[in-house]
Amino acid sequence: MLASDTTLGIAPSASFTILIATLFFPSFLNISKVLMGFIGAFSILFLMFIFMLKKYLNSASIIFLGLINGMVFSALSSLLVLFYPEESKAFLLFNSGYLTQNNFKNVIEFFVILV
Repeated sequence: MLASDTTLGIAPSASFTILIATLFFPSFLNISKVLMGFIGAFSILFLMFIFMLKKYLNSASIIFLGLINGMVFSALSSLLVLFYPEESKAFLLFNSGYLTQNNFKNVIEFFVILV
């Protein structure tokens, strides 16, 4: 539970990156939604590691920082969905795990990235 993707703020930042790409840079989604999610996840992980190295944080501070990151990115995602409801429908379907509209191309891309 301590190293969960939602506890450290990784999942909300990945979702936020996909939402930004969906709304403002739709040509990036032709490359891959999974790749955009990885970019968002690794960027927040990189920032977390920088904070850990500079401040010598203990585990409680890291979890607290991750929870704050998760709340901020979730709030920003909700705000963008409120401002752009029509444009964010595809993101909401993708984020809820609905693979019918996207087929299983993203699952195959994810498997290739993992291997």
